[in-house]
Amino acid sequence: MAQVDLGLIEPDPKISFEKG
Repeated sequence: MAQVDLGLIEPDPKISFEKG
């Protein structure tokens, strides 16, 4: 689910980097 939010809402920056 975090991936759908582009990691913006997630506290993990790794998800944001993976998505772009």
